[in-house]
Amino acid sequence: GYVRNTVSITANYYNDIPIADLTVVSAKLSRTDSGTVRFDPTECFNYTFTVKNTGDLKANGSKAFIYVDNRLYTEIAVNELNAGESQTLSYTFSAGALGNGEHNIYVLADGYNVINDADRSNNASSKTQFIVEPAKSDLSATFDMEGDESGTLFAEQKIAVAITVTNHSGNKN
Repeated sequence: GYVRNTVSITANYYNDIPIADLTVVSAKLSRTDSGTVRFDPTECFNYTFTVKNTGDLKANGSKAFIYVDNRLYTEIAVNELNAGESQTLSYTFSAGALGNGEHNIYVLADGYNVINDADRSNNASSKTQFIVEPAKSDLSATFDMEGDESGTLFAEQKIAVAITVTNHSGNKN
């Protein structure tokens, strides 16, 4: 007779192959006042963001894209990042070059998709809203007068007047 042998093979698939994963972990404008962020057209401001490799393998150098009003505005080189490393980058904008009005800004890591990335859904920051418009003043004035307490002024009487003007808007212009 015949000898019958049975061989059983089990294949297990594990989805934990080491791979890089670029993530934008923070992004902010240089001014983070409470409420609406406003810039005068004569001002410059910084947009600073941090790209981190949260994956298990090194990510080669790449480009981060900065979008303003959902249009590519500029790209910035991101260095090679080992697993766990991050790089903080910044770009300076001239507010007047963007034009008056409401704007939004965000950054996309690996804009050219050259990195074999574990999760592309975390490559972009959330959008930040800001406004470019001429500065508006919110001024108040107080007057102090030294002289006759009765409030009556006499000819050739010397008085001292002090005027204090305060800008409550926070705008420097």
